Amino acid sequence: MSSSPEYVYAKELFRCGWGHPLWQPEAAENDVEVEIGDVGYLDKGSFYRMFNACRDESDDLNYKPQDDPDADELPRVPDGFRRFVTGLQPRKLRSAINAGPYHSKSVKRVGANANGTTYVAQVQLDFECTDEQGACLIVGSSARREELHQRRRIENYMKNNIDSWLRYATDGLGLDMQLEDILFVKGWAKTTHWAVAAFTDQGRSANLHVSGSFGPLAKAGIGFEVRSDHYSAYHHAGPAGRESSVSQAARDPNQCIFLHYLKMKRRFLLPARIIAAGEQQDESSADDPDDGYDFMEVPSSKKVSGSTT
Repeated sequence: MSSSPEYVYAKELFRCGWGHPLWQPEAAENDVEVEIGDVGYLDKGSFYRMFNACRDESDDLNYKPQDDPDADELPRVPDGFRRFVTGLQPRKLRSAINAGPYHSKSVKRVGANANGTTYVAQVQLDFECTDEQGACLIVGSSARREELHQRRRIENYMKNNIDSWLRYATDGLGLDMQLEDILFVKGWAKTTHWAVAAFTDQGRSANLHVSGSFGPLAKAGIGFEVRSDHYSAYHHAGPAGRESSVSQAARDPNQCIFLHYLKMKRRFLLPARIIAAGEQQDESSADDPDDGYDFMEVPSSKKVSGSTT
């Protein structure tokens, strides 16, 4: 079992049921924020877009920048590409996740501010890991959520196109990828600024200190500062390089802290099945007698400990 910080962080906070926790909420270099309709993959806690299925081939989201200007242009989209028509607009919730700290059950608040969170210009938070592994997320401002609910439409689109997507990834882009690595983004939760931490192997008694501002009183240009003196504690905060007179609360939330997606897994000698991810998994599944596909529902369930007051 992996003990990398991105794996531990995602595993520990997946139980909140808000989506797949991204260790790297910032967009990848030379890229823009995660968007609904992105088809891509996860690597080292980041999401990487291959193309956006909801945009036209000529859209900027489907442009592929290259280091060598003399190289042949990479294909923008897979062969036979047909844009995905969503039908209904994404469902939107402006304050889906309150600003504040959220952590796994193996992490506890300690110190003077252990019993609550106050929205002040500068806050000091201290955490301690009580088990071998744990994770913590500080949400800088109320996170906005958008999500497509047309699951059946997405599933049918994926069934018809997944093979061409895999060829595009491996032959067109030169990626080492399996079918089950390909994700279709159907939703996200985004904030303005954040801090993340993971306690990996032998994390018991490790401590973490976070200072900064969040909520409606968050100062302009001020994010979070995180520190720990324990070797098993990994942490970082973002976004990097923001200096502005605009308050954090007034910024456009473009930092993806939780990802909602669908992916497929091919069973031996049987058609692929769709797996919904980005929420707490329900073990129940239903067989579709019409085409032999399994559809696994993954609804929201248990939440991790958190404090927002």
